[in-house]
Amino acid sequence: MRRVLLNAVLLILLADSGSTQGGVTCDCGNSPDQPTVCLTEKQMSHQVTHVEMEPDRMGNHLNLNGVAVFELIVGEDGHVVNARAISGHPLAIPLLIGAMDKWRFKPLVQNETARQVCGRLSVRFAVAQNSSKVEVVRP
Repeated sequence: MRRVLLNAVLLILLADSGSTQGGVTCDCGNSPDQPTVCLTEKQMSHQVTHVEMEPDRMGNHLNLNGVAVFELIVGEDGHVVNARAISGHPLAIPLLIGAMDKWRFKPLVQNETARQVCGRLSVRFAVAQNSSKVEVVRP
């Protein structure tokens, strides 16, 4: 009985640690003065209008490709406000984060008011000599 009680308390604490909206949990620091709408990865991928990757600044000798996952907070104007890498190649993550000031998202408008959004986004990247490429993975 005690173990069941401990598990119940743990589940409650875990559920309370992130903000939840519509069954989506994200850890985006929701605050009363700046309410944030949590989106699913599919919804986030449809909000993207432009992603770009910085050119390889490590001597153009990298040869990487793969997928990186980020938890993003996107401001009311469609710019990335904050990013946290969930997974991805450790050399590609700084290149991607460095390029996020150029990434654009469609602002989410609710009741004629633009809202800040949070959610996960997966991107497929490739870095080779003198070229870099990134695209959104659509779930």
